[in-house]
Amino acid sequence: MKIYVSMSSADLDQARENMKKLTDLGHEVVLDWTKSFGEDVPVSAWPSKVLEDVDKVSEAEVMVLFGEPTRGCYVELGAAISSRMPVIWMTPGKPGCEAYFFLHYPGLYQVDNWDSLSVVLGFLSVVYGHL
Repeated sequence: MKIYVSMSSADLDQARENMKKLTDLGHEVVLDWTKSFGEDVPVSAWPSKVLEDVDKVSEAEVMVLFGEPTRGCYVELGAAISSRMPVIWMTPGKPGCEAYFFLHYPGLYQVDNWDSLSVVLGFLSVVYGHL
């Protein structure tokens, strides 16, 4: 499946590792946004970066959100939800229903480990005909 990965940019090594794991499982990560970190991107270029991210979200078939959401991921999450895209949130523990508004999105699948993530991706592949 084509996957957009979202997570905090505070841990770029973990983000890269997660993207590699998904690729190793046979999925396509539509944007490796970690490559642009460390570049000296002027503020004037940020609008085009936002649009690039949103465009890449729309190319994906599913969004995988790792860890606690941060401010930056809400743009991507909003783009995924507005297109009715399935979102898989991999996070340890299960916050209460009031913790995050997006927990009420009917296309959200919450998992807490890689085995469960693989099962949900397999289910979505069948549902969307990507065998």
